Amino acid sequence: MKNVEIKEARQLAGLTQKEMSELFNVPRRTIEDWDREINTPPDWVADLLLEKLRKIQKEKKMSLKKIVNAARFAAFEEIRAALGDKFKNLPENFSIYKISDFEKAEYMIITHKTQLNSVTLKEAGIENPVEVKKIASVHKKTRQAFLY
Repeated sequence: MKNVEIKEARQLAGLTQKEMSELFNVPRRTIEDWDREINTPPDWVADLLLEKLRKIQKEKKMSLKKIVNAARFAAFEEIRAALGDKFKNLPENFSIYKISDFEKAEYMIITHKTQLNSVTLKEAGIENPVEVKKIASVHKKTRQAFLY
């Protein structure tokens, strides 16, 4: 049972057998044997490894979350800069859509609605859209933009 936990924890931490071997100074063959349930580490070793692997997993999640949040903030700032003075007049949350018509003209619609419908498009003067693609959702309060 501990073997399965160690293997799953190693994989969730994003480590290969070789990387785990180098990190914990355990022969690679030993880790391969644990993965195949040929041998089992002593409980105290398994517990220590599981603790360390879970810590690595948690740190990687935190790092990934920071990267994602930084990207969302950067996208938000880029959209704000591109919209200039218009940005302050937009609602707290809005979406940006790219629409193409039969003549291959492209339009951009900014709306507080979560979904565009034919009425909204007609109001914008777009009669026959070929493609409607949501490209971003912007949340002013959290200063984040979600790109699609």
